[in-house]
Formats: sequence, structure tokens, C-alpha cells
Amino acid sequence: MFKKVVCLSACLLTGGVVLAAPAASPAQAVQKDTAAIDGAIKLFDSGDREGAFLLLKTLENTGDVRILSRLGWCYYSGNGVEENRESACQYFKRSVDDPDGFGVYGMGVCHQLGIGVEEDLAKAEELLKKALAMGNLYAAGDLAIYYANIGNVAEAIRYGEMGYNGQLPPHWRAFSAYMLGCLNNAPEQKIYWLEESANLGYHGALLELIRLYNIGGPVEVNMPKALEYAKKFAERTGDKVPYAGVSYDWAIEKMFLEDWETARKYMLFAYKGIR
Repeated sequence: MFKKVVCLSACLLTGGVVLAAPAASPAQAVQKDTAAIDGAIKLFDSGDREGAFLLLKTLENTGDVRILSRLGWCYYSGNGVEENRESACQYFKRSVDDPDGFGVYGMGVCHQLGIGVEEDLAKAEELLKKALAMGNLYAAGDLAIYYANIGNVAEAIRYGEMGYNGQLPPHWRAFSAYMLGCLNNAPEQKIYWLEESANLGYHGALLELIRLYNIGGPVEVNMPKALEYAKKFAERTGDKVPYAGVSYDWAIEKMFLEDWETARKYMLFAYKGIR
């Protein structure tokens, strides 16, 4: 009889539903947090920062410095959240012990640009090099920019190549290739790196190729080439203005040569491009 009463009481208390399994032990909870943290970090490091943001945010209270540093970068770049660089700096300050170097890297950028701290280029250089020594290859790109800004092209190229050759997401490698294209004066190297950047998806490299072939300088003017890159830019971005501009310039050149048929053709391209 006693057993029946106990069973009846349990049914009444649970509304007839079978009781849930006992709560996870502290050890199981830690194990669960560890798996979630590792998953969020893996997603962020793969380049899907927008997808990683919500996961990182739910894990903020774990206090894991790897989570905090990556949250800082989401706020810095506006990945999955509205851009807020002052907040980013606060996250970086809290995560300078991140063994992956994202916190130190973030503080280097903050000192470089005067975000949340006083601008201090010497401190920025020190922290960026420290992050790189910790294995954070993202810092190589910022060191390339730093050295380019102070006129040390050789060092800028060295760090740019380091960033390009690192195991980073394509868009980061694309920007390193773009910088190498801008820094190199040898025409073959300049074109090689800009084309590599464009192939990796950086639209700015296409604009630079359009400019070079349109006005000349390190390379000879080549309007068909400029048009080729302008067309690619229009196809990728939907922005037809550069294509229209190059078409117009090419049409004017053909008019001077009294090639009226070609001039009319490219003037029509220009007209369609700006509509």
C-alpha cells in the first residue's frame, strides 16, 4: 500500500509525466561548457564570425578569455552585432591572456588607432609583434600596414607575405595580397598580387587593376584589359559605374583615332552603365 501511495504522489506532482533525468553533475556541466566553447571558437576561427557571435555571447559568463577576445573582434568589425569599437576595446582589455593572441592583437590595434586608449604606435608595434609570436597571423597584416605607414616598404612586404602565406580565411589572405600589390613597384609583381587578391574575392584589387590599365604608370595603358576588369567588377558587385567610366575613356580615345564604330559601341556601354 505504501508503495502505491508513493507512486500516486509522484504522478500527481508531475502531472502524469515521467520525471526528467537528474540534473547534470558539476563535472558534466563543465564538460558541456568546454564542448560549447570549443565549438564557438572553431566557428569563429573558420571565418564565420557572424554565425559565431550568438554562440560566443551565450558563453560570455564563462569568463573564458578566448571567448571574450573573439567577442571583442565581433564588436570591432560589426560581425553579428552593431559595430562598437569602444566596447571591443573593453573586451580586449579583459582577454590579454588569451593564449591564441586575439586579445593582445586587439589591444595592439587599439593603440595603433587610439581606440579606448591613447594612440601609441610604439606600444602598438610591441603588442602586434607579441600577438604574432603567440601564433596569431592576423597581426601580420596590421604590422604590414604599420610599416607601410612609416615608409619601411621592405618590412611591410615581409609581413604582408607572412599574412598571405598563413592559414587564414580567404578574405584575409586577399587583403594581404592586395597590400603586396600596392607595395611592389615591379610591374609583374604588382599585377600578380593584385590579380591574386581579386581571385580571392577582394573587389578593391579589381578597382586598382582598372585604374592601372586605364591611366598607366607601372604598366602600359591597356584599355581592353581595363574594360575586362571593369566588367568583372560590375558582375561581382552590381556597380556599373567603373565599367561606364572606362567605356567612356575608351570611346573618347577611339574618337581621336576616328574609329567611329568602336567609339559609338563603347559610348553606348558607358550610357548603359550609368543608367
